[in-house]
Amino acid sequence: MLNEKNGIDKIKVAVTLVVVGVLAVILILLARSIWSLNETLQKNTAVINTAKEAPGLPKPVIKPSIPDVLFNLSGLIKEHGGSFLMMEADIPSMLESGQVAREKEIRRVLVNTETKVSRLNIITDQQTKKQLIQEVAAVFKDLKVGDLIEVIAKDDISQAYEFTASQIRLLPTM
Repeated sequence: MLNEKNGIDKIKVAVTLVVVGVLAVILILLARSIWSLNETLQKNTAVINTAKEAPGLPKPVIKPSIPDVLFNLSGLIKEHGGSFLMMEADIPSMLESGQVAREKEIRRVLVNTETKVSRLNIITDQQTKKQLIQEVAAVFKDLKVGDLIEVIAKDDISQAYEFTASQIRLLPTM
């Protein structure tokens, strides 16, 4: 009986030692993770503080870019024909300094039965009192010389003098 009790006691001690060992390993790993996280946070905080304290350091410059293709142009109507418009389009380009420049170019806009024409109106929502843009259907005859329009095409029109519009929007004037 004494041998059985000694055997059970030895098993209890062994199990206790294993549990204590596993807990010690878990605590060591947890402490190491916390220490590593704290070290990373300190490095990041130092970088942020250095940036705040050293305003003379050059800041990264993000240069705007102009897409290689354009599918829409805006500008003023200069001439209204039966199936075309001549518009003075506002063409964006990029200067070497990184500034966006705008040049005026005359473009011939062809219309057909597939061309959708609409008018953009600015309305005030009665409940929120915020200004909203409302698009309503219009017809080609509604467009007049001097109107500000946006012309949308299905193809790249960045270099095209003449193109067919899939949509023309009469823009509101402020």
